[in-house]
Amino acid sequence: MNTFAAVQLLDHSSQQPVEACIVPAQPHTLPSLQEGWIFDHRKHSQAAEAQPYVLTTQANPQKIEGCLIFELKNGILPWMAYVEAAPHNCRSPKQYQRVGASLIAWACWLSIQQGQGHHKGFLTFEVAPRPAAAHLALFNLYRKKYGALAMHSTEQSTVFLIPDQKSHELVERYLSIKKEDLP
Repeated sequence: MNTFAAVQLLDHSSQQPVEACIVPAQPHTLPSLQEGWIFDHRKHSQAAEAQPYVLTTQANPQKIEGCLIFELKNGILPWMAYVEAAPHNCRSPKQYQRVGASLIAWACWLSIQQGQGHHKGFLTFEVAPRPAAAHLALFNLYRKKYGALAMHSTEQSTVFLIPDQKSHELVERYLSIKKEDLP
């Protein structure tokens, strides 16, 4: 199983490709709320099933561009617990493009590698409610860009699923993993 992914980001201002990678991270190295992030990745990485990853550029591997916490719930269900681009990649003008897409593709790769039975290749995740316009924009982004299906909605959250075929497509598009290397 791969524990590393080479990815290409795009420099927002120049539109030039930037070599980057996604690697496993130690909880103490993860960003937190105090550093301007939305999620406290350091805290959330302490969960028993948590597998934390960071995305960094090859030119500056100490600077975290994005963070992912993946879980394999009950040892079978691939779950993207938290995914977030660094604050400087979210606000305009952002530094790099493709951070979120690369991390979501990596979570899809993990679902292909680690998912069990009929869960293999299917990535599930939950989105908490936000102001109506922001929630609708995020809902549409997940649906259109990543092929996610809304499986269950409540006032508290919406659970999404990225089907296995779409997971394979995202891996091929955003990671340096070729089609012939996919299971």
